[in-house]
Amino acid sequence: MFSLRQTFSWKLFTYRVVIIVSLPIGTLGDTPEQPRLEPVGIVDVPGFTIEIVGYDAQQRVLVGTDPHWKSLDVFDVEAFDPLALTMFDLGGAGEPGPQGVDTVYEPTSVAVHPTQPVALVSVLGRSVEKRGWLLGVDLRRGEDTLGVHVLWQGLGFHPDGIAVSPDGRWALVACEGEGSPDTPGEVWAVDLAGLNADRRVRDGALPAFSLPGLAELMQQPAGGLEPEIVAFDPASRFAVVSLQENDAFVVVALPEGGSPRLVGRTLLADGANPDGIDVLDGVPGPDGRPGALVAVAEEGRFNHAGQTTGNTVSFYWLDPAALDQSAVLMSRTDVRPWVDAGEPDKRRDPESVKLLRAGGRTLAILTIERGDYLLGLDVTDPSHPVLFDKVKVGDRPEGLILVDHPSGILIVTGDEGNRGPGTISVTRLVVE
Repeated sequence: MFSLRQTFSWKLFTYRVVIIVSLPIGTLGDTPEQPRLEPVGIVDVPGFTIEIVGYDAQQRVLVGTDPHWKSLDVFDVEAFDPLALTMFDLGGAGEPGPQGVDTVYEPTSVAVHPTQPVALVSVLGRSVEKRGWLLGVDLRRGEDTLGVHVLWQGLGFHPDGIAVSPDGRWALVACEGEGSPDTPGEVWAVDLAGLNADRRVRDGALPAFSLPGLAELMQQPAGGLEPEIVAFDPASRFAVVSLQENDAFVVVALPEGGSPRLVGRTLLADGANPDGIDVLDGVPGPDGRPGALVAVAEEGRFNHAGQTTGNTVSFYWLDPAALDQSAVLMSRTDVRPWVDAGEPDKRRDPESVKLLRAGGRTLAILTIERGDYLLGLDVTDPSHPVLFDKVKVGDRPEGLILVDHPSGILIVTGDEGNRGPGTISVTRLVVE
């Protein structure tokens, strides 16, 4: 293994770039035809931590939520491979080291618009009894543009995951309503037709509303519902939303020319505690018909007696022509032996998951929060997922995005760290 380190002094922490070249260890054999994961680099962020990340390829800007400093940190991507990131200083004069964009309260998630140079950030309220916020941030390079607030408007209680439809029309926000039966869990929709980087907060709010019928669909009181993460169908026909404390995910239809509406639910195994979720279309179902594959990272629960539920990844087939019907379970697999066969009962907490096609295969990439791993799974047959490789990343990976790059598909994670500092990790997916 070869490593090259460059060290700079920033804020109260250290900025470190680690370029790593190593031979991965696969589990499907060492033939060139098998996918593999190659570490590219790990960067210590100047702030205390980082969680959810996003990327604007046009601006070559990477963003990440920093809950410790209550900011959206913005990085100049000088290069991904070899990795070279520099954090923009967007803070007030006199502050030591580079500062991120002030989010006022704690940011929980971020999504970059597919066609507009704007990052949308979900932000908590002052307390759980206060409604949260949606912040829009200009990502255009320039002294008068980069980091400027373009939107600041109210949402539901305790907003968490946010995602933007691939066609750029809608944002959905999972509002957990966490902590009180008087703060309902909701899924909010924001109409982005009027969003652009030139607008400013003074221009007012965009049309937004809570999708009606979640409590009726789930057959539970709204105060006990906790929507968590949102993922859109690549064709912008529908979205899925995990409900972590309710062991379920719901489906939101996106009718052409109409508004988003809740249409279906799928109940997961007891104790699944779903976190990350993703969708890939064009996948054959049990009867051979094409449909959508839904991947769910089931974080599970852990009690003081040392018992762990979940810690699994599950795959479901969903019929886009019957979104009101429950998805069909294809497989559900305990990830702990994949992380370390010598400790198959140790808590691992799968966090985020992404689906993609590469080299004629359907693949899933999964972050393992407790263990600091990326797992690469071949799910071409979703009824029988196979681990093809695993690789170490930074401490406690949270957010996960995929970036197209000339050297291959790059996997970028925000690693929150364990009481700091957090890191950004970049891993290359190689499919020959």
